[in-house]
Formats: sequence, C-alpha cells, structure tokens
Amino acid sequence: MGVRKDFQKRRLGAALALIIIEAIRDRGVRRGIEQADLSWILEDNKGMRNILDGIGGKVYKRYRIYSKQLV
Repeated sequence: MGVRKDFQKRRLGAALALIIIEAIRDRGVRRGIEQADLSWILEDNKGMRNILDGIGGKVYKRYRIYSKQLV
C-alpha cells in the first residue's frame, strides 16, 4: 500500500492509510479472519510502522535495503 508523496508527511496521508487498513480489518473480522500479513514494510518506514503498531501489529520479519558504492 502506498500514499502519494504529496501526502506522506501529512496527517491526511496517515489517516488515509489507517482508514483503508481499518476497513479491510473490519471486513476480515466479520468473515472470521484472525490474522493478516502486512509485509514488505521497511523497518525505517516510521509512518507505516506507527500505524501498524497502533492496531496491534507484530513484527516477525525485517526488511532492509543495503547499498554499496560501486567504483
């Protein structure tokens, strides 16, 4: 899931992401779904990490991007 760059650092961006997650979670709970995978979120993506922590998400993997200067 992504939010347009214009909205990423604003409250509206976080609100949009949370609204989508809550809507999906509510439908899942009504259908008996007990778990969902919200993966491929980098560990330094503090905005999404805060949202997921707020709804009770648990980290079970870490995704990182490494770089190396090529000469």
